[in-house]
Amino acid sequence: MAVRHNQSVKLETYHRAITKAHDAPADDEATRLAELAALIEFSLGHPLEPTEFSLLADIQKSQRAADDNLARSLEQGEISPEDFMLRSDDISAEVMRKIFALLGAERYRLIFGDEPPDARGMFDKETFLKTQASRRR
Repeated sequence: MAVRHNQSVKLETYHRAITKAHDAPADDEATRLAELAALIEFSLGHPLEPTEFSLLADIQKSQRAADDNLARSLEQGEISPEDFMLRSDDISAEVMRKIFALLGAERYRLIFGDEPPDARGMFDKETFLKTQASRRR
């Protein structure tokens, strides 16, 4: 029963942190950081050291910038949908490897699930390509 109560308290704390992050007048980055901090504290039971948290946030921020650039290239017709998928898979795989190296196996598993899978195939290729084809019509 104590385990269930502890999990319930952790979940309630997590929900309060997420609600607070969205209620506070802040920019998108501040909200993302608050959500990440809440996820980590919920998963580990404590926050990361500030240096580690900063490194993790930087990795994720770099991923968003790379994803944004990739999406812009796709929208402008500079790359094909197939290239977009391949490059996006590469970005995701690299990010997962960096986060795994930063956190180690146990903390990675507690926060994000099992060890980083091969990022290839994270997208349903057929669905993505159909969506892209319908947008070009």
